[in-house]
Amino acid sequence: MRRERQIRRSSLLTHKSYSVILLFFIGSFLPYLTSAQSLVFKHLTVEEGMSNNWVKTIHKDEEGFMWFGTYNGLNRYDGQNIRTFQVDDSLGLSDNFIQCLAEDKEGNIWIGTFSGGLNIYQPHTERFQSFQHDPSRSSTLSNDRVHAMLFGQDGQMWIGTETGLDRFNSSTNTFDHFTYHPEEEGSISKGPVSCIYEDSKNRLWIGTQSGLQVLNQENEDFIHYSLSENHPQDGYHVKSIYEDKYGNLWIGTWGNGLMKLDPATGVVDSYSSD
Repeated sequence: MRRERQIRRSSLLTHKSYSVILLFFIGSFLPYLTSAQSLVFKHLTVEEGMSNNWVKTIHKDEEGFMWFGTYNGLNRYDGQNIRTFQVDDSLGLSDNFIQCLAEDKEGNIWIGTFSGGLNIYQPHTERFQSFQHDPSRSSTLSNDRVHAMLFGQDGQMWIGTETGLDRFNSSTNTFDHFTYHPEEEGSISKGPVSCIYEDSKNRLWIGTQSGLQVLNQENEDFIHYSLSENHPQDGYHVKSIYEDKYGNLWIGTWGNGLMKLDPATGVVDSYSSD
């Protein structure tokens, strides 16, 4: 009889313990469940004043404005109103197809376009300054199709174009070019530069249509990384790069899935739908 009571008492205590644990978890996650249910999405379309419904790139500036680059114009949103910028408004924008956005330490907005080169929006004048390729001048932008931009930790602006990587010289408003040369081992790989990324060690990683490389800024050569032992490097179009807290680089590709690269060892893990 005593053993039966002990068993019943033990079962009751176990039941109470599970109840307390269940209540604890419900109490812990209830605020998140409640907040998730109360999320409200606001849609900004041409009906609300956007210049186009196809948004290619987004940037939040230091003043809190949201910038949206679309297939047909640039848009600035202050939380209430949308101001659009297009070629037709005579403020100097060179192309309506916006590819990428960046901001410098002075608060100027840099705009890379599909066919109009590079633009800089200067808030104090509310006008655009443009940089475009001039075949007669070697120090101009290498190509008017701009795919990517990055301001490094040192403030240096890097631009990825259809034909390679450019470095902007702010003192002269000129550009240095890094383009593909098949006879040079340290050349950047061929194809457009799709993405530019600076890691926690200030290394500059470049993704192109045909591979991944890091720029050795001492001798300005590129070190190439193979993303697969089974396929040629030329088969990987690198679209995005991101570093995790362990120093691994996550590489998004066009058609070949996701890769995780350990730069220290060169070991690559592949994740795809196959």
